[in-house]
Amino acid sequence: MTLDMIELRLNERLGSRSLYWLAKQSGIAYSTIHKLKKAAPQGISFDVLDKLCDALECAPGDLLVKVSEVKKSAKNPRKPDNLASRRVFVSDGSGKGEQI
Repeated sequence: MTLDMIELRLNERLGSRSLYWLAKQSGIAYSTIHKLKKAAPQGISFDVLDKLCDALECAPGDLLVKVSEVKKSAKNPRKPDNLASRRVFVSDGSGKGEQI
């Protein structure tokens, strides 16, 4: 199963410049820029995106990229029971059982 996501490519556009530089150039709080770079942001406002693009002299498409991620399904999806590998004990009520 593939999962399409939009990823923020801030590192590629920053190059050797610091987050402090970007905060000063863009007027965006350092803490906001840090969260965008270090965490997996759930969203970004158009205002922040516009300021980032102005400071980095790029277009939104240079910062936002759609990527596909392969999501693995459960390790053991419901597989049919293999009766040959099961051990079944039948008790006669005396506490002793016999394997069948």
